[in-house]
Amino acid sequence: MKSDSIIKKIAGTLMLAIVFNACCSSIDASAGINKSDITSERSTVSKESEASEMVVRVLSTTNAAKTTVEELEKLDGDHYDDIDNEIQNLDGVDLETQVNGNEVAEGNIVENAEPTPAPLYANYGVCNKEVVTEQANIRTSASEEADIAGRFRVDDVCVIETSENGWYKITSGDVSGYIRQDLIVTGLSDEEIVNGYAKIYATVKAETLNLRRNADENADILDQFSTGDKLTVKENLGQWIRVSYDSTEGYVASDYVDVATTFNYAMSIERERELEAQRLEEERIRQEKIAAEKAAKKAEEERIAAEKARKAEEERKAQEAREAAKRAAAIQEEEVAVAASSSIEEVDDEDLMYMSAIVYCEAGAEPYEGMLAVASVIMNRVNSSSYPNSIVGVLSQSGQFPPYYGEKFKKAVNWYKNGTLSSSCIKAAKAALNGSNNIGSRKHFNGANSTNRNYDG
Repeated sequence: MKSDSIIKKIAGTLMLAIVFNACCSSIDASAGINKSDITSERSTVSKESEASEMVVRVLSTTNAAKTTVEELEKLDGDHYDDIDNEIQNLDGVDLETQVNGNEVAEGNIVENAEPTPAPLYANYGVCNKEVVTEQANIRTSASEEADIAGRFRVDDVCVIETSENGWYKITSGDVSGYIRQDLIVTGLSDEEIVNGYAKIYATVKAETLNLRRNADENADILDQFSTGDKLTVKENLGQWIRVSYDSTEGYVASDYVDVATTFNYAMSIERERELEAQRLEEERIRQEKIAAEKAAKKAEEERIAAEKARKAEEERKAQEAREAAKRAAAIQEEEVAVAASSSIEEVDDEDLMYMSAIVYCEAGAEPYEGMLAVASVIMNRVNSSSYPNSIVGVLSQSGQFPPYYGEKFKKAVNWYKNGTLSSSCIKAAKAALNGSNNIGSRKHFNGANSTNRNYDG
């Protein structure tokens, strides 16, 4: 009888459903079987008690099903066959491996198992570094003759949209287009994508955040950060995140940062042109700056050279003037000497000797004019009635010519006798004895040397 077959099938199906602790499919309300009749919260009693309770439920549900089937037999044959077909379908479910999404392995029930999450970056692609060394072209259509839409660089990532005839249609940042399949690697795991291409940052959202030596709120503070500071994430430990900032590495509390993952994306051809134009402009400015610096340096070098030349010319002219003055003085001295010698008369050799010796003592280190001045003072006194009328008499006056009584005068006399006394001293003495005079009638002088002496009458 069909009703007996249906009852057995329902009972068998419900027994398996209860054993695997899963919810059975909803039965039409007219069958009189409610979801609450076959499912309940897990009891806290022992497994033996649970098994006993399950058996009672099965028996109760089976009786209910039997009553329901008897009612169903009164329906027309078409409805009866529909129910039989539904049970046949239910009977074909492989409850040994899965019941309503709950996994079963080797007879062990795994309750409420979480489904394996789909990979986040399953449709991501990266450059095939075995083929691409720097960058690959993204084209506007699937042809190597098509225009270039952008550049896909070795550290960029893209999303694979479609695949056709050896080309991928991709999107990378704000660039969309086509790239040859051999230039792209796909199928990388999330871990490979993140570790190889992602940049993970932690942005500080607290007013002040401590960077600690260890993942412990009592650990030493290495540094402090402010709101908006961006730190590079090294490892996420849950409550703590290991980060680096400049050359310092440490730990921050995860509650006070926002973690974000970023990637490098392709560069559009328009952006590439903008950057190239910017680079060229920066290079132009740099070259102009170099040229200006060179010109300024050259101008400064020329100014320094001109200044040196000017000073050298001034020094040359000053030297020429000094030499001219020296030559003029020599000529004048020679002319005076010649003039004196032209009117020289025979003079007393002793007077000449003493006069030459005193001139040496008083003005031996001075120019000829100073020597003549000293001799002229002596002669003015000799010729004055207020002084002795001889050279020796004037020189030997007390307090007038102190060197006359010193060793230096004696040496000068000896040098005169042996011909080694300065010829200039002898020439000045001889000129004065013969009447040459360059001080007028003065009979006194004061000062450190003849050029600064003040001669008085």
